[in-house]
Amino acid sequence: MKNIILILLFFMIASCHKKNEQVTAVIIDDNYQCQTNAIIQFKTQNEITALFDNIIIEKLDSSNAPNINGAMSNNINAYFSVRFQMGISNLADYAIDIQNTIALEKVIKSIEYSFQYQLANGDFQLVIPPNTNYPTP
Repeated sequence: MKNIILILLFFMIASCHKKNEQVTAVIIDDNYQCQTNAIIQFKTQNEITALFDNIIIEKLDSSNAPNINGAMSNNINAYFSVRFQMGISNLADYAIDIQNTIALEKVIKSIEYSFQYQLANGDFQLVIPPNTNYPTP
């Protein structure tokens, strides 16, 4: 938190300039005029993703690719938690950015896989594999 405050303070000071400087034998008047108008440019997630290098975009597809059932990450061997389907958003970014319908089909399959494990109350099942060191919630 201190680092954020220091960074903000630095930029505020850096955006200041002296308006008038009156120097006398006794009084130094440092009258500063700060320009604190932020440059605000809103971009959608897709616009930001489109700014990435193609190598990074391709890694969004391959870094957490689902299996044929749509399972991702720690769900590939057997369903564990819907949390491990979080790579869906990266895959969706990739599919939309390069307009790849095969990747989009993987996204849909992964979403469908996730909702197979949704409970009636809206929660999702949690199935901790027996051979893991994960603590019981």
